[in-house]
Amino acid sequence: MKGRERSRVKKYDGTEGDLKDPPLQVQVALSMPDVRQGKAARQDRNSRKNSQSDGYSHHRFQLGINTLPNISIHKIAAKCIMWLMTPSDSPVVAALKSLGVAFELIDIDPAFADTTAFCEKYGYPVDQSANTILVASKRGPKQYAACVVLATHFLDVNKRVRKVMGVSRASFASAEEMMELTGMQVGGVTPLALPPDLPLYVDDRVMRCEWIILGGGGRALKVKTSPEVFTKLGAKTVEGLGMEPKAK
Repeated sequence: MKGRERSRVKKYDGTEGDLKDPPLQVQVALSMPDVRQGKAARQDRNSRKNSQSDGYSHHRFQLGINTLPNISIHKIAAKCIMWLMTPSDSPVVAALKSLGVAFELIDIDPAFADTTAFCEKYGYPVDQSANTILVASKRGPKQYAACVVLATHFLDVNKRVRKVMGVSRASFASAEEMMELTGMQVGGVTPLALPPDLPLYVDDRVMRCEWIILGGGGRALKVKTSPEVFTKLGAKTVEGLGMEPKAK
């Protein structure tokens, strides 16, 4: 039987200390055509190719202006830069350190960021992995909430979530809303480093786990920590926030 792939793990015991990574430089391109011609354009492209050798960790990405309608492209670019920081500099690690909880950072292949695929590839139990789901109201003034349930359960949006949010109708937020509000992508959403005014609800089953796996803010990172983190974040524990799958 083929063994599961091992991931790179960095441990932090909740005391003062540093997780070292190379410094980061990020280039952002807003998918605009390069209208420059001739020698100047070629020199600039060659300069960007050669910049990898200067001792920095580089990330370059493009944002299509027409792919996220009605959302400020500059706001999204700023959030993307924040989440492309090296793990030791990321808002997630800063939040965990400020809470004083022990945690592990798990570097993964982004292609396996979805919870089921991650657990299968790296050998973590699904019943100790949690999904963070952003929910939006459908009527009246727009309201949002982040909900955390075990990967073995479904979020009860129509009853429990709607009730705790105090709205008449609610549904899953779109990927565009998620990006604008949190700067995170599907598969990497984490309850850590969320906007301070965003309500956070956690299913009571999550709180009974010895430890849990959470998203790391991006598709290349997971976090292993104690459910104690939710108490320190001020999350509200909700009984029955998640529903067990119906028997077939």
